Amino acid sequence: MQRAKRAVSLLVAAVIFVSLITVGFPQRAAAAAADVPTIYVIGQGWALYNPQGEVVTDFSLPEGFLEAAVKDCLPSFLKAALFSTDKNVNEYADKLAANLSQLYAKAKFDDNGEPTDGSGPAFDPAAPARPYKYNFYQFQYDWRRDPRESAEQLAVFIDNIRAATGAEKVNLLGRCEGVCPVMAYLTAYGAEKVNRLFFLNSGFRGIAGADAPFSGNICFEAKPARDWLDEALNGDIPDVPINSMDIVTQPYWLLLKALVRAVYESYGLEIAAQAVNSLYNRMFRPALRKTMLTGYATWPGIWAMVFEENTETAISFVFEGQEERYAGLIEKIRGYNREVRSGADDLLRKINAEGVDVGVLAKYGYATDPIEKGAKQLSDEKAYLKHSSFGATTACFGETLPDEYIAAAAAEGRERYISPDRLIDTSTCLFPDSTWTIGALQHQIVPAYLDAFAYRFFTAETAMTVDSDPAFPQFLLNDDGNLVPLTAENQDRSQVRPEKRGFFPALKEFFTQLISYIKALFRSLPERLSTARS
Repeated sequence: MQRAKRAVSLLVAAVIFVSLITVGFPQRAAAAAADVPTIYVIGQGWALYNPQGEVVTDFSLPEGFLEAAVKDCLPSFLKAALFSTDKNVNEYADKLAANLSQLYAKAKFDDNGEPTDGSGPAFDPAAPARPYKYNFYQFQYDWRRDPRESAEQLAVFIDNIRAATGAEKVNLLGRCEGVCPVMAYLTAYGAEKVNRLFFLNSGFRGIAGADAPFSGNICFEAKPARDWLDEALNGDIPDVPINSMDIVTQPYWLLLKALVRAVYESYGLEIAAQAVNSLYNRMFRPALRKTMLTGYATWPGIWAMVFEENTETAISFVFEGQEERYAGLIEKIRGYNREVRSGADDLLRKINAEGVDVGVLAKYGYATDPIEKGAKQLSDEKAYLKHSSFGATTACFGETLPDEYIAAAAAEGRERYISPDRLIDTSTCLFPDSTWTIGALQHQIVPAYLDAFAYRFFTAETAMTVDSDPAFPQFLLNDDGNLVPLTAENQDRSQVRPEKRGFFPALKEFFTQLISYIKALFRSLPERLSTARS
């Protein structure tokens, strides 16, 4: 009898054991995925402080600064504009640099690319930390510093979170410049403590706004300028006084927009762009070098977002004649490119092959700011899509991929990687099956659904791909703040494109808006006179 009871007990135990393996294990795996902490390394922007608790990165103009700077620089500017000799241009550049240095005095690094006052974020990577949402822990770093130095602090923070949570590994989420210290960490420490990686609108391959001034590739072109101005004027009517009479009306804003279109359609912007480029090459380009070295050109972290292929050109431009003085900073710049950037693709492939899932999400739908030669590149206004996606092939802004290209992709079986708006081919990405794109979304805009998307990627039971969920296909669209699939029906909204008009319709619109504005002035006249009397 005892033997029978023992046999039954062993059988029941065996059944329970098998049940745990076949049913319970997947449930525990999903729970474990949700329990893995995520370290969120965001881009630049938060305040940095000196040891006295003063903010050193407040670059807002002090009261009276602009008036004083214009008064100080105007004579030398006019002299250089009329007589562009080296002496006059250098005199103007020195004046401009002296005034701008006041804004960057507290944040400027020394000649070796190091802070001079012990300033940095109010953040201790070894201190106890709490998640701010989901299971995300935000890592703050000095975004001015060499990303390799920030990676050392990230290593401390990773061990801190692992110890506090008991997790064996962490997820890493990098956004914009934040991808740079993440890649520096992976280069120095490997991925043994990393569960999954996710990159959001990455700045690792460069940001146009950083590259153009550093490499001297500033160039104003009429069409990108028109698109940029038109898109800017498409926003809400600003609720701020435009002049002393506080005339902020719909007609005023529409008049300004109509004027931009009329000037463009009459080739006025072409003429203006040529004049600005001539002035820049004669005066501002020489002055740019000196003004940059008053502040942000001394920060290795910003140098990390100069396009890799333009780095040597930028070094020659910024440090011309001063290479010996800035030798320490130059070595930091080159060292980061040599150690981190040059082997990044191979490193990520290796990490992925070893079992670390890698996801990429990139934005697009805009041209970059119209101050650089690549302003026609498809971007999120700051980062080219081909860079932030780690290798997508894209059309220029306002255009589509050629029919021949689409046909060749179809013949090669790559048609599924062509976006419905015919702007993107993700088959050339580093990770084509785990790279997503979102149309009509700017670089600096971070809707709540982006964190939710990253959380879904990190907590998926198996590696999430572009085929995992019909609700999250490879090509997505920001539709009035909602994330929806990009389809043939809504693909015309993925790019923010100004309406095309000819000269005479644009001229008619300008005069129509001018009349509306004059009417609005007269309607508001009694109220303004009454206000003036009181």
